[in-house]
Amino acid sequence: MSDRQKSCAERVRDERDSFVEWMKELVERMDSDDEDVREEAMQELYEAPLSIEVEHRIRVVFSTGGPHTEVEVDPGRGTYTFRLMDWWDGATAPLDDEEAQRAINALLLDDPEYFVELHTEAYADGR
Repeated sequence: MSDRQKSCAERVRDERDSFVEWMKELVERMDSDDEDVREEAMQELYEAPLSIEVEHRIRVVFSTGGPHTEVEVDPGRGTYTFRLMDWWDGATAPLDDEEAQRAINALLLDDPEYFVELHTEAYADGR
């Protein structure tokens, strides 16, 4: 067994898949008939990010350092990217899972269609 740690490029898909499973579980709870379960899921989602940054793209940062994980949303392109960075290494993978995208959209605004529309227009206008 090697003592070498896996690079971010080697780990990014596993990390992304773990993230997607968490998002799916949150979405399942957000869709619950039990109001308390829904509220707990939304509270967990709202408390998870360390920051949400809008720069013609939106970065939702879930952890920093050892490793740093974030999701980048580009409203102009309609893309979602999972990013894993660990010290001097980093890698990205497309975040194509619709439920994970839905959870990110719910986090950004209760009306994700309005959010994407608003920021797509801002992106097109160069704001």
